[in-house]
Amino acid sequence: MLPTPSSVVTSTEAVIDGLGAPFSMRRLLAYPLRKASAQLERNPRWPVLHLPLSLGAEFGLSSTLSAGLASACLLLYGFADLTDDAQDGDLQGDWGWERAVNAGFTLSFLGQEVLLGLDVPLPQQVRLGRGFAEAGRRMTFGQEGDLRAAFPDVPSVEEYLATITGKTGASVAYFAGIAAIAARRPEETIRRLMTYGESLGAYHQIMSDLADIRAPWGSGSDVRNRKLTLPILYGLSQDPSGRVRAWLEGNEPDLAVAEELERLGAPIYCRMKAQIFRRKALAQLDGLGLSSGVATDLRGYLSAQGPASMLEL
Repeated sequence: MLPTPSSVVTSTEAVIDGLGAPFSMRRLLAYPLRKASAQLERNPRWPVLHLPLSLGAEFGLSSTLSAGLASACLLLYGFADLTDDAQDGDLQGDWGWERAVNAGFTLSFLGQEVLLGLDVPLPQQVRLGRGFAEAGRRMTFGQEGDLRAAFPDVPSVEEYLATITGKTGASVAYFAGIAAIAARRPEETIRRLMTYGESLGAYHQIMSDLADIRAPWGSGSDVRNRKLTLPILYGLSQDPSGRVRAWLEGNEPDLAVAEELERLGAPIYCRMKAQIFRRKALAQLDGLGLSSGVATDLRGYLSAQGPASMLEL
C-alpha cells in the first residue's frame, strides 16, 4: 500500500512520541506537525510531502523507503518552521523563542537519524545525509539574511533574492531531489529536479511576499514586522513622496503605504521577478521522462496565479 502524506505525519508523530523527550517539550516538537496536518487539509498535494512520495513512486522506490524519505523532509520543514516562527514572533504558544529554537534543533537531528535508518546502499545514505545538512545550512544562511534585513539596513534586490533562494529554495530543492538520489537516478535528473525545487521555492516566496502586502492591511506577518520584502524594497527605490520610508520609520499609516505600493507598481515588479523563477522551474521538467500525472502535479505548483502549494516556509 502506498504511503499517504497523512500517514507520514502520523508515523513521524509516533517517532517523536518514542524519543523519550521531556514531557514539557513534546507539544513543542509536535507543533509543526500540527501545522502540516492543517496544510494537508487545505491541499492534499502539499509539496513538502507530496514531492518525495510521488517521485518515490515514480522512480520505483518501496513504500517504506518513500515514507522514510518523506518523514525526513517533514522534519526538515519542522526545523525551519519552528525556528522561523520563533524568530519572527509568530509562534502560536507561550513557550518562548529559546525553547522553540532548541526544539527545532531536535527535529533537525531527528531527520538525520531517520535518514541513517533507511535501507539504502551506503553511498546513497551518505549523499542523502549530506544533502539534508546542506539544505539546513543554506536555510540558516537565508534566515540570517532575513533577520538582518531591518530598516534602515536595507538589502539590495540581489541580496534579497539570495536570501529567499537559501531560506525557501534550499529546502524545496531537497524535497524535489531526495527520491531521485535514493533511486540512484542519473546526475542530470537529480540536478534538474533540485533546480526545479529551488526555483519553485523562490517563486513561492516572492508570491507569498506579494500576497502578504495585499492581505487585509496589517494582518500579514511581514507587514506587522515591517520586513523588507521585495515589494517593500521596490517601493523604497521608487518612492519620491517618501511615504514608504516614513511608514518604515513608523510615521505613516499602514493603509496609505499599501495604496502607495500599488501606485508605484510593486505588484507588477514582483510578478515579473517571480516569472523568471517560474520559467526556470518549468524548463527543468522538459525531457525528464516523468509520467503525465507526476509532470502535471509538478507544473501545477507553478500556477500563473501563484502557487497553490502554500508552502509556508
